[in-house]
Amino acid sequence: PGADISAGGSQPLRPVTISFSYLPAALPSGTDVRRIVIGRHTGSGWTLLPSSVDASANTVTAQTSHFSVFAPLVSTPGTSLDNVQAFPIPWKPGSGDPSFDASGIAFTNLPEGGEVRIMTILGEEVKSLNAGPAGMALWDGKGSGGVRVGSGTYLVVVSGAGSRKVLRVAVVR
Repeated sequence: PGADISAGGSQPLRPVTISFSYLPAALPSGTDVRRIVIGRHTGSGWTLLPSSVDASANTVTAQTSHFSVFAPLVSTPGTSLDNVQAFPIPWKPGSGDPSFDASGIAFTNLPEGGEVRIMTILGEEVKSLNAGPAGMALWDGKGSGGVRVGSGTYLVVVSGAGSRKVLRVAVVR
């Protein structure tokens, strides 16, 4: 079961936390609870939000900057890099734009343990991330030292499943 959070058409001024409880007995047999994520319905499909699972409390939590319909879903990591996605692009943190404001840039459909390296266009590494069991990673727009990056285009080198792929992402502050 999901939840419709409409707030009378208003949208949050900053990211808000959403949490769902789940019943382990209600999950399909063999489900790895670490792969439960919260999905946000966009009108044309689902956007998977980078989520964290607390298996001892049977909860899954994510942040969103846009109210909509939400539901807990089970994500399967990718087996190749063919369907890797990055969103939102461009990322406009703090803009309030429901299509481009988020808590970070999400990378989905990654192989479990896949590596995501964010680089400047000059090839300097900004941050390195690894995909979790759900095949997702979230870049919060900060470099390895914890400082927010500036507006610009960044290269993303994704590695996993024995291959490598380069993507471009944009940050607009």
